[in-house]
Amino acid sequence: MMAVAGKRFKRASTDTFQTYRHMPVLEVEDLKLVIPFDCVPVAVDLIPGAQCLTTYKHPERAFYIFGPEDGTLGERVLSWCRDVVYVPTDRCMNLAATVNVILYDRAAKMKSHNALAQGREHSERPAVPEWQPIETAPKDGRNMLLFGRWWSDEQGRMKEPLIGQWNTARDRWEFANAEG
Repeated sequence: MMAVAGKRFKRASTDTFQTYRHMPVLEVEDLKLVIPFDCVPVAVDLIPGAQCLTTYKHPERAFYIFGPEDGTLGERVLSWCRDVVYVPTDRCMNLAATVNVILYDRAAKMKSHNALAQGREHSERPAVPEWQPIETAPKDGRNMLLFGRWWSDEQGRMKEPLIGQWNTARDRWEFANAEG
């Protein structure tokens, strides 16, 4: 859920996923009135006295409040927030980037905390092999992902990643999901 106060929120043409269709958006006069029960209001603002995100322990039930890109939340909002945190950067970040960093930090720290709480050690992700030139791919006839990026046809329509296999009889790569 996302709650928005003020008159500056509008649907953006850059929202290609049409997020407003998939996540409830409440437009309210006062954010304090929509804080869910038992949630801790956490202001994200670049002000003196705010706690650095790198050392911040996120509450289990947090209600994050982000200010405008061109200002701060102001004392009226900060007065009822239990915590105030900031993202340590050399330069400013836009609102979308700030939200992503805060939520990523929360997810990373909560996952690590939950794994330790359940008595498991934090497992390392297996190493991803380096990219290899197509000439080094096995030529045994099995399908494999050849390109892990999206491609487009002549009309600019996006297609899925290319999957192909080596055709020994024709001595060439053939793509299972490419037209033509």
